[in-house]
Amino acid sequence: MKPGDRILEMCCGRGETTRVIAEVVGSRSKVDAIDTWPEAIEIARRQSRLPYIEFLVRDASDTGFRSGTFDIVVIPHALHNMERDRWMTVLREARRVLREGGSVAIVEVDWPRSPLTRLYLCLWWWYWLPWRFQLPTRRDFLRRGVAVEVREAGFRNVTERRLYSGAVLVVKAEKLTAGAV
Repeated sequence: MKPGDRILEMCCGRGETTRVIAEVVGSRSKVDAIDTWPEAIEIARRQSRLPYIEFLVRDASDTGFRSGTFDIVVIPHALHNMERDRWMTVLREARRVLREGGSVAIVEVDWPRSPLTRLYLCLWWWYWLPWRFQLPTRRDFLRRGVAVEVREAGFRNVTERRLYSGAVLVVKAEKLTAGAV
């Protein structure tokens, strides 16, 4: 991300990630953040009055934006809550609204490889408890592989990076120009 980028955050919730993005790119950029939950959007609007952020109630699977509008699309911690058909629709919509050469960044909670790390995080965050972490949609999403699904949605140059001892997965990819491989 760099100043001047036009950025879309899908599934922004109450705008916590949106505010971090806005701090990184600064006022020369335009950040649109969408979510289907009107109450969350209202909270986000109250907590951030930066003029270069616009919070909108919209569906990530059909955003209403013109094709090729954005330089970057960010999808934080959301796809794992969706059934596969829906997350693939959201990924394809992200690709559609990106300009040629634009990029997508997907951030998801991952299953750390180390049992010791899982125990530590379970005790600290209470998030990795089986009845909270192992939702059927999350299991399906992680089993299929985030990078695999991103490629299937039509993105290229897909990279994965695990952070925090494997607890967080960041997948980045590009929308290549027509004819590029």
